Amino acid sequence: FFHILLLCSSLIMGNVTIPFCSPNQEKPESNMWNARTSKDEGSEKVWYCVRHAESESNKKRWNLSTYFSAEFYANKCDPNIKDPEISDKGHTQIAKLQTKLEKMNFVSTYHIDVCFTSPFSRAIDTALGLFACTPAIRIVVVPELRPHFKSSQSTGILTTSALKAKYKMHANVSFEYLEHEIWWNPTTVNDADDNKETEREITYDEDSSCDDEKLWQQTYGDQSAAQLRYETVEEFAQRQTRLKAFLAARPEHAMVLVGHCGFFRSLLGIWSYVGNCGMIEAHFDSKTHAITHSAFF
Repeated sequence: FFHILLLCSSLIMGNVTIPFCSPNQEKPESNMWNARTSKDEGSEKVWYCVRHAESESNKKRWNLSTYFSAEFYANKCDPNIKDPEISDKGHTQIAKLQTKLEKMNFVSTYHIDVCFTSPFSRAIDTALGLFACTPAIRIVVVPELRPHFKSSQSTGILTTSALKAKYKMHANVSFEYLEHEIWWNPTTVNDADDNKETEREITYDEDSSCDDEKLWQQTYGDQSAAQLRYETVEEFAQRQTRLKAFLAARPEHAMVLVGHCGFFRSLLGIWSYVGNCGMIEAHFDSKTHAITHSAFF
């Protein structure tokens, strides 16, 4: 019912636009774009948390016909799309946010040092779109930023090797923190090397269309989704604690985090829904690991 209400209140988006790359534009006159003129001193870091653009899974949830499908309920209200790609509307959302940020000289005005992103394609592609005009910004893929592993859309289909092959043309994208091939499975990520022998490597063919079921079989072999151990609430909380420790130890002050709605709501302790390409500014105390302030940007 909640998704139907959201569907009824959604706006029709326009066509996809090309990235706006002009560093000489003036900042829009709006309170929400008021910038700090210098970096804060002390232990505080500033996160600019961006939810990924609309995915094919999000799009399916906005479609009213989904809620009249027996398959949807048979899958426990899961659209059943593994690692969904960005939809056409999602590409429009990226272009609009990128244009808005470029007009206000976001990177230089807010002293952005780095971008950390979830390993899912919808997050990496969002990050690449936002920094299309500033390729000097490193986009670092961090497995701790992935969503709670409990459904199809939080299940990966491209292993670390396949992701490196897919994004090999983007020199500013780093996969240095992906230590496991099956990075989305807690049995390999949370239990260190205990299950490393079960990992398999698959390839990514740029010339072929993505078949998630085929890639799933390549990755898991005879295993089925029912046999996978999804992530517990406690494991999810532990992973967010690890992320805070990781970010606290980083030398950068201002950073962009590209991730997922539920993840950010839990990480920041907020109730508000974060729309696709929505951005939240959060202040983080690297000594106490406390979120001292958060607000929609």
